[in-house]
Amino acid sequence: MIHRPIRILLLYVALVAVVIWSLWRLPSGFLPEEDQGYFISVLQLPAGATQARAAEVLEEVEAYMLAQPDVDKVVGVLGFSFFGNGQNTGIAFVRLKDWETRPNPEQHAQQIVMRANQALFPSSEAMIFSVNPPPIPELAAIGGFDFRLQDRGDHGREALQQQLFQLLGTASNHPALMGVRPEGLGASPQLQLIIDRERAMAHGVSIEAINSVLSTAFGSLYVNDFLHSGRVLQVIVQVEPEQMSTPDKLLELKVRNHHGEQIPLAELIHYEWRTGGNKLDRYNGVPALKLAGSPAPGYTTGEALAAMESIAADLPAGYDFQWSGTSYEEKLSGSQAPLLFGLSILVVFMCLAALYESWSVPFAVMLVVPLGLFGAVAGLMLRELPNDVYF
Repeated sequence: MIHRPIRILLLYVALVAVVIWSLWRLPSGFLPEEDQGYFISVLQLPAGATQARAAEVLEEVEAYMLAQPDVDKVVGVLGFSFFGNGQNTGIAFVRLKDWETRPNPEQHAQQIVMRANQALFPSSEAMIFSVNPPPIPELAAIGGFDFRLQDRGDHGREALQQQLFQLLGTASNHPALMGVRPEGLGASPQLQLIIDRERAMAHGVSIEAINSVLSTAFGSLYVNDFLHSGRVLQVIVQVEPEQMSTPDKLLELKVRNHHGEQIPLAELIHYEWRTGGNKLDRYNGVPALKLAGSPAPGYTTGEALAAMESIAADLPAGYDFQWSGTSYEEKLSGSQAPLLFGLSILVVFMCLAALYESWSVPFAVMLVVPLGLFGAVAGLMLRELPNDVYF
């Protein structure tokens, strides 16, 4: 090698070029999917669906999960999900058997999740999808990417919703993406009670009295305490469920006026149905809607993020996007990797310079770094693994 330095240097330069090309070709990632022994299934019925319908769908999900040979137990919760609370939502925590007792111990939880999605996602009753929990639970509630579409031009919620649906349609056809879905509760039917203030004044009924009756009807009213068998118990007033079955039944309730007379609410209030959002979503102070999904089989999270960014590049003026949760950390860590690697080389060089008391010897020692990188990159390419934080 000493007698043929030109050939060796050319070979070394070629090796460095191969390492750089391989690093550029490696698919990027952040944290690999892990089998944590459980996964989550979320169900969401159309807006306005009753709790009874949601309970039926949740029972079907539980029955399917318990019929799977890899599942140990299922805990279903009605009226709650990570996307919002409501009578049309539900969630199921599916606990898997120990790895040693599964029929196929080599099967990863992600494969079980994909099989569940293939069986339940096409349901016409509700949107049902299963997800693997994120590797770091503090960064996100569920796995997958977290894309926030923002309205920076004050176009309004309806226009923002329309842009979200267009993004959803494009992303659903992208080969690198899977299970792309909007997260959050959409617009639902709402009952608006409109008080005729002039008629209320004519009947001698105060607005405070009407609000008190309505708050008691929709909730409850604490009256007082009483003693029973040595214990202090509370008196709570609530309306019978039958009285709340329809708006007309509700307006049969009566309110007392200044003269002590009972006036039906129907004399003072009329109602109308409308559609509105359950909550106003914002991200970093800007109106936003959330779009979530996962990389398709054979693709990494980095490729999924790049696909979403390419789709969002065609957004009209006034619309923007930001990453959140694990996706934000992945983008942040990816931009810091070259800086951290360069800083590591500098620190090692300074330590070697102090050790050998020379500025030239560390250069010769550190020429082995590309060879070590070549072995690491070759191992990743042989195993078809991404360039993540473990690498």
